[in-house]
Amino acid sequence: MTGHDPAGTGFRSVVDTTCIETRLVRSPGRLSIRVIPMWWLGRAMAHAPRMRLQTKLVGGFCLVAVVTLLVSAIGYWQARNLATALYEIGAVRLPSIQGLDAMREGLSALRAAEWTLVLPELDEVSAAAVVATCEQARAQVDRGRALYEPLPQTPDEAEQWRAFLGAWELWRTDHEAVVALVAASHRQRDPGLLAFARERSRTNSVARAEAATDHLHAIIAINEGIVADAQRRSVASRDDLRAVQRIMLGSACAGVAGAILLGLIVGRRLTQPVTQMRAALADVAAGDLSVHVPARSHDELGQMAAAMNDMVEAMRTSEARLRVLSDNLPDTMVYQVVQEPDGRMRFLHVSAGISRLHGLLAGAVLRDPSLLYGQVLPEDRPAIAAAEAQSRRNLRPFDVVVRIRRDDGAVRWMHICSQPRPLPDGRVIWDGFETDITESRRVHEVLRANEALLRQFVRHTPAAVAMFDRDMRYMHASDRWLTDYKLTGQDIIGRSHYDVFPEIPERWKDVHRRVLAGAVERCDEDPFPRADGTTDWLRWVVQPWRDADGAVGGVIMFTQVITERKRAEQKITDQLAELRRWQQVTLDREDRIAQLKREINDLCARTGQPPRYAAVAPVAATGTNP
Repeated sequence: MTGHDPAGTGFRSVVDTTCIETRLVRSPGRLSIRVIPMWWLGRAMAHAPRMRLQTKLVGGFCLVAVVTLLVSAIGYWQARNLATALYEIGAVRLPSIQGLDAMREGLSALRAAEWTLVLPELDEVSAAAVVATCEQARAQVDRGRALYEPLPQTPDEAEQWRAFLGAWELWRTDHEAVVALVAASHRQRDPGLLAFARERSRTNSVARAEAATDHLHAIIAINEGIVADAQRRSVASRDDLRAVQRIMLGSACAGVAGAILLGLIVGRRLTQPVTQMRAALADVAAGDLSVHVPARSHDELGQMAAAMNDMVEAMRTSEARLRVLSDNLPDTMVYQVVQEPDGRMRFLHVSAGISRLHGLLAGAVLRDPSLLYGQVLPEDRPAIAAAEAQSRRNLRPFDVVVRIRRDDGAVRWMHICSQPRPLPDGRVIWDGFETDITESRRVHEVLRANEALLRQFVRHTPAAVAMFDRDMRYMHASDRWLTDYKLTGQDIIGRSHYDVFPEIPERWKDVHRRVLAGAVERCDEDPFPRADGTTDWLRWVVQPWRDADGAVGGVIMFTQVITERKRAEQKITDQLAELRRWQQVTLDREDRIAQLKREINDLCARTGQPPRYAAVAPVAATGTNP
């Protein structure tokens, strides 16, 4: 395939797809590059036993890359010209013109605002608005300057820019002075300052504004000329690029053909060991760890084969280590069981612990799972079937506790736990363990019996007793407690003592905190104001209870409601006080009667009559005056 030179670049391209030859011809000389036939190079690299795989692949594809690179170089220069023109327009000149236009608009707005500002009929409010407009115009000029100034500039453009900056700074200084004079004139109500500002704007500011505007227009004209030239160059580069595209298309076709030929030759020699490793990996996945892949070369494929053999050997070692570990777990058997499509359960693996737990041989259970399932007590088999069905349906862990009867007649408790996982063929496999929990079950039964005994003891204690944890939640309470505190029929176990009795005073909470710290507190008489307005009187003892480690586990309260006794004592006290009062009244009455009798006897003595009350001494004898 021969390319032509429609763009007048002086290059011609000749591509021979038979031997993958590329010639670049430039008049009047001739440059020819002949590439070695790829089929021969591919066979040479494929049969190089010590050449790295990366070298083989990279070397072959580098040939295709060289051919493509040589042909692509022709189009690079034309594309570069086009890219340069597009960059000049899009990345430099368009932003430059945008910035210059913004500056031009800002200058125009600033000049108009300054002319308006010096008008004599402008009031203070309007002047403030015009000053704000001036500030916006200056900000627009600054934004345009910030956009334009960092961009590349031609020498003429740079010279005009420096001249513009000088004129702009002079104008800006005059403008700020005019704005200051106008502001002072409005503030001081001085028409003379406004006239002076108008004169300065006319003589200085206008001339310098025109100079800055002229330089800015010159810079804009320079940029517009550069843009027009770049547009002309981009059109010419586009025509050349079309011709180069046709040349590159032919070279690409030749490169693809060569790459395919190279891939067929090299791939045929490289895929053989890959196929062997794939088959070996399939055997390993199926559980066969006896595979071995021969390493026929020293490249990466040979290294991969050696690494795979090392991996299989490590897996064999790891499997043996795991088997020893699972076989020696105390009171535990590790197993793997699968459910076949017909519903049968088949063990794939059982550890040696099965002989200690069930008295069975692992090989016998692998051949006949019914030997193991048959030891489950008949009343527990429905639970196993239901748990298996639910685990298979939801793919959730299988976790049951069942009883078995071994061949020697011993009944043991077993905890069976496993995790299901689906297989690609639709079967479900469980990986799990079985643990003999007979002893822990017996301990649990003893603890449960002791707890029930403790509950019954506390409940039927003929006293108000309650037991709490460290959070003051009820653990146990006697019937007397429920009766004394009017809690009969309520379930208070697990509830907070402070929720049951929200009226508990803070001083009792302090007592509870001290007891939880190890103290023992008691009180013979203590008032307990209730939420209904009544007051109960209590006698109580609060002490901690401790766990097996000796740590405080909570609080035990022994209380006695002595309200009735306090009421009886108060009644007796009141009655004694009443008796004392009546006694005193009686004594006072008797004294008064005796006094009257003495007075009568004294009167009788004065009248010469005998005493009427002989048992009463006269008044004189008692020393009492009537």
